[in-house]
Amino acid sequence: MKQDMLVILDLGSTENTAVARAVRALGVYSEIYPHDITREELLALPGVGDYTASAIASAAFGRREAAVDGNVLRVVMRLTDCRDDIADPKVKKAVRAQIQAVMPEAEADIRVFNQATMELGATVCAPNGPPRCLECPAMAFCKGRLRGTAEDLPVKGAKKPRRVEEKTVFLLVRDGKIALRKRPGTGLLAGLWEFPNVEGALDEAAAGAAVSVWGLEPRRWESRLTAKHIFTHVEWHMTGYTLEVAGDGPADFVWADAGALSDRAVPSAFGRYYTEAAARLKEE
Repeated sequence: MKQDMLVILDLGSTENTAVARAVRALGVYSEIYPHDITREELLALPGVGDYTASAIASAAFGRREAAVDGNVLRVVMRLTDCRDDIADPKVKKAVRAQIQAVMPEAEADIRVFNQATMELGATVCAPNGPPRCLECPAMAFCKGRLRGTAEDLPVKGAKKPRRVEEKTVFLLVRDGKIALRKRPGTGLLAGLWEFPNVEGALDEAAAGAAVSVWGLEPRRWESRLTAKHIFTHVEWHMTGYTLEVAGDGPADFVWADAGALSDRAVPSAFGRYYTEAAARLKEE
């Protein structure tokens, strides 16, 4: 099932297009990007965050970009005996700046440095128990070890309870095609494709009224599906309806057949509805 996007980096192979087609045939959306893509360009890709962009830029291209994951955060906070809350994005940004300032310059050394720092946190300066300080190459200058605070670090504030959002998702079928639209260019799942949806858990009567607002006429109700997807800070509780409709619908709706659906990046948050939509279009 294709939900997310796989990036194929062009390193000069003549088989890039064939690989992309083979990946898409497996149901995974893919795009080819040039080999000299920058961290900033990687960050602009849907679903790519700071760590992923930095890790790809350094590992694939030897760019001088600090890749900061949870392991690296833990190492730095213990080395510096820092008690700032690592759940604060400002703290993570400051840690990345610290590491960036001491990273080596040579391409091969950059790759080793990032990987070694992550491995140090995963295997020696490990979570969920006392750190193995006597095996650590940084033990002589680790402030956390010298001050006896390493086991208490890093500090991570209590997570705020996730916000729950109720949504109603529509699989609108017209002439053997299903409606998609693009999400806004900023915010959660920015720029990805989605099935039309509205806020709130609507019953069938209210759902029919919502469809009419889009200038569509419900013709036949087929199924009702519920699903849940958990993000870091929010949960989506979704009620979904599959129905045949008539009418043009809004200008931002794209009516996709099975092939067009598989060519578009629909996020995994809509995974259950994607499966239902793909199965429904196969019947046409």
